Formats: sequence, C-alpha cells, structure tokens
Amino acid sequence: LIDTLKANRIEVKELDIFDANTLVSTYYMIAMAETASNLARIDGTNFGPRSTEKTLKDGYAITRSENFTDETKRRIVGGNQVLSAGYSEEIYIKARALREQIANHFHEDFQAVDLIISPVSTNLPPKIGGSLKNPYAMYMTDAYTVGFSLGGIPTLTSPIGTEIGIQISANKDNEQMILAFSK
Repeated sequence: LIDTLKANRIEVKELDIFDANTLVSTYYMIAMAETASNLARIDGTNFGPRSTEKTLKDGYAITRSENFTDETKRRIVGGNQVLSAGYSEEIYIKARALREQIANHFHEDFQAVDLIISPVSTNLPPKIGGSLKNPYAMYMTDAYTVGFSLGGIPTLTSPIGTEIGIQISANKDNEQMILAFSK
C-alpha cells in the first residue's frame, strides 16, 4: 500500500506513535472503569432482566452472572478496582491525563500529515472462542486501534491493503477526507 501511495506521488511520512503497552493499558483502565460504573445499575431491579431467588443477595448474584459474559464480568471487576479508594487517583486519574496527552499528540501529528494509515491489529483474528483464553494477548491485539479511540480520532477500517486490514484516520471533523481516500 505504501509503495502504491508513493507511486501515485503521495508523500508518505513515518510517525512516532505512543508505546503499545501505554495505549492498551490506558484504554483498558478507562474502559473498565466506565464499564463498571455504567453496568452497576443493571441489577435486575430497575434495569435488565431479573432472576428471582430466595434472598436479594442471591438474586443480584444470579442476575448478574446470567446476564454478563466472562469478559464483561472481568471488566466490571477490573473497573471496580480502578475506581476503588486508594486506586482511583493512582490509576484512573493518571489514565485520563494520559488520554489527554494522546489526543494532544495526535493533534500535533495532524499538523504534519493529512491522514494516518496503520494496521488494524497486531495479528490475524483469533478463532471464535479462543480470544478469552489469554485476555492480555486479546487486549494487545487492540494496540493499533485504541490510541485513535483515546484521541477521539475518526477512523475507518478497511479489509484492503494487508491480510489484517488497514485503518485510515484523520483529524477530528475530517471524516470526508477519510471516505474520499478510502474510495
């Protein structure tokens, strides 16, 4: 793809993007905190289906067990840890500050380029059901996508370009540039 762009006299410039571990860690700390806070109200009392049990505690436990996947439960537990006393400032507040730094970094990048083209994933998608066996590996496959999410950057994913696809990203409010380029 890069060779094709150069052959069409499109200037290509390599950018220095944040470290993958930083991006993935920041994204999942914020995502887990948001998951925990947003899904806390789905207890079967006011929102969501309810399992009726002999005790209220059992009702909550069964309702939440039946209605949430293993990954959702993992994110709720992680998010509760991130938001708990003693960890909130140490983890969640730092992740939010990093998110702002990432957004600023992209703003600077888009002073130098019109579009950013990158891979979608670090490798091919896993077989159905295989991704939860190693959550860390699953999260790391998002290394190329989560930075754009954190930066609030519009991105289009296309299956063309490589066997894992490409992402085409532009600065905020430049979705039409992405669509024109992808076409």
